[in-house]
Amino acid sequence: MRIIKYLLILSILSFTLYAQSSSTTGKIRGTVTDAETGSPLVGANVIIKESNIGSATNINGQFVFPNLQSKKYSLLITYIGYSTKNITDVEVFPGQSVNINVELTLASIQGETVEVIAEARRQVVEVREAATQELLSEQDIVTLPVSNIKGLLAQTTGVVETKGGRDQGIHMRGGRTGEVAIYVDGVKINDPVDNRASLDIDKYSVQNARIKLSGMEAEYGDAMSGIVDIILKEGNSNWLSISYRNEGDKLVGNIDESLDFGFKKQYFNINGPVPFTKKTLTFFLSGTSIKSDIENPSVVTKDHNNQDRFEGISKFVFRPVNSNFKVELSGDMGRETRESYNHTISTGDWLQSYYKINEGHERVSCKLSGTLNQNTAWSLLFSYYHKYNKFSSGEGQKYDDFNYLSTRLDWVRDAVNNGWYNPKTREWTTLINDNGSSAIRDNYILPDGTSLSDADYETQAFYLYNGNQ
Repeated sequence: MRIIKYLLILSILSFTLYAQSSSTTGKIRGTVTDAETGSPLVGANVIIKESNIGSATNINGQFVFPNLQSKKYSLLITYIGYSTKNITDVEVFPGQSVNINVELTLASIQGETVEVIAEARRQVVEVREAATQELLSEQDIVTLPVSNIKGLLAQTTGVVETKGGRDQGIHMRGGRTGEVAIYVDGVKINDPVDNRASLDIDKYSVQNARIKLSGMEAEYGDAMSGIVDIILKEGNSNWLSISYRNEGDKLVGNIDESLDFGFKKQYFNINGPVPFTKKTLTFFLSGTSIKSDIENPSVVTKDHNNQDRFEGISKFVFRPVNSNFKVELSGDMGRETRESYNHTISTGDWLQSYYKINEGHERVSCKLSGTLNQNTAWSLLFSYYHKYNKFSSGEGQKYDDFNYLSTRLDWVRDAVNNGWYNPKTREWTTLINDNGSSAIRDNYILPDGTSLSDADYETQAFYLYNGNQ
């Protein structure tokens, strides 16, 4: 019984230590002083208006709000005999401490309020150590001429995106694609096999992002080139909001057919407070659909170069009134089907057998957080992430049963070289060796229990080449 108790305590501590990651939260701290004398104002009230959480300044006039979710906040500072100051647009970034120094003047009019828009980006102080990094606010993200996080990263100094070859993807500081750790709402989304990650989250669903190229903390031990922290938006707690965006090339395609790539992108989101919850529960739902006949346009028209993708995001946040306790339930999913052009093998009439890629992922996380006092915060993070990819031919034949699949379709080349397949007529013939004997053994059994010799010639060629490697 005692051992079970110790294991339970250890598991709780491990969750807590993991959740103290700086990948999702930051701090607001500062000092309240008299504008004329510069003396600290002891006991001044500082309130975060979005959550009605308050703090009183200490003997040095200092205040701090730890463990704050990455987004914009408004502060209300009051002190008896002084003008009230309202500071808006204080943006918190992952792992950062925003320093707000407030000067209050003696009130000449009862109830006088001073409005201030904070330039928080210029006052950001790093919590831990100096590092090369880029902090991107919501305004920065939506104004960039990109559509998703992948394009956003490619615009950053020290980051390069390659679209071809086996190491295609995002590279930081000259490193490989798998050397970049990607976090969404604190959950690492890198594939454990090749350490790659899906970066197709639409920019209009992102609250802010931190791109770090050096000075990674010990918690990012597997990030050799850099880390990316992405924070998804929360629902508005005051009103319901709905937006829709539609992009395409149909208009210019009507003018010039060479510019019609069949591209169509639709984005929508709906967010706000959940009815009958007194604004304690908010939601954010978004979806992005992209379809294109030609994924990578070029001067030469390429067949088998299309894509069909959908990305969905949901986020629910529960925050009781006048409480620092918070529950976040976040998730996203993606589905994509595409055929990628490869000049090495895209010749002849057998193009339709060039493999089609089906990819997808799901992520779900639940985070509970709160503060014990001004210097102590706690949080628990539970998460699940799954990523998959499947292969099939352009005609729909699945390749899941094959242990070997080359990007150059070596099994087709082998069949052509042996005279079993004619790429021009797309006709298969009996698989025989040079001495006239059958290339298929009678004792070769397929995964479904049937004999390979009873299968069609194309299936025989697939398994024969795979078995000889």
